[in-house]
Amino acid sequence: MNEKLAAKYLSVSPRTLQAHRLSGGGPRWVALSRRCIRYRRCDLRDWALSRSATSTAEYNQHTASSGKDGEA
Repeated sequence: MNEKLAAKYLSVSPRTLQAHRLSGGGPRWVALSRRCIRYRRCDLRDWALSRSATSTAEYNQHTASSGKDGEA
């Protein structure tokens, strides 16, 4: 799916996905060309699930160890 649909699927902005691509902290993506970025639904789902937590402490530990801002 395209960036706009992927952002909607994850409830984030397209700019957030762009930032994740630059930082390496987001879901896997496919570049069909320089200007044609696509995401697979299974990769979006897997990325979102990998960020799940059962407590704030667990979430903070995950984001601190990954060095990412934690936006999902």
